[in-house]
Formats: sequence, C-alpha cells, structure tokens
Amino acid sequence: LLDVLLSFPNKTVFEGKTKSASRARSASQSRSQFIGVSKNGDKWQALITVNKRKTYIGSYSCERHAAVAFDFYSIVLHYFAATTNFSYVKQDVIDMI
Repeated sequence: LLDVLLSFPNKTVFEGKTKSASRARSASQSRSQFIGVSKNGDKWQALITVNKRKTYIGSYSCERHAAVAFDFYSIVLHYFAATTNFSYVKQDVIDMI
C-alpha cells in the first residue's frame, strides 16, 4: 500500500462518505453519525466487518477518534476500495501508516 501511495500525486486518495440524512434523524443515542462507530456505555466503539463477521477495533472516549480508527482499518484491509468517514490526501494516509 505504501509503495502505491508514494507513486500517487498529492490529491485526495480516499473520499469520505456519510450516513444518509434520513437515517441520522431517527437515530437512537447509541447510533453514531459515522460509519463503523457505535456507543457502548460511556465510550464509542469502532467495529469493522471482516469475512462477514464484525471485528472489534477498540473503544474511544471521542466519537471522532473511533471513526478515524475505523478509517485506518478500512484502508489497511480494503486499500483503494475502502469506505471511510473522512477524506484523506496521500500524506494523511502515509502518516497513519
């Protein structure tokens, strides 16, 4: 992944996606505005699907930190087909790795 990224020009490599607005309006308090993130007690947890099974990434005090953790694992597992919450340029992804 790193070798491929280094050959890319400095532009947005991953374009972030958001949950649909209609789904967000009816969301419960445990539902996050970010993909792969949910509330668990007083923490936010990040989960990703691997081989059709949900895999726990970690718990975070901040919803946004959990979303970034999800993005990192999504990029590592799916490369350029990754679904991310935020947009990343080449240098952002290199810094993550």
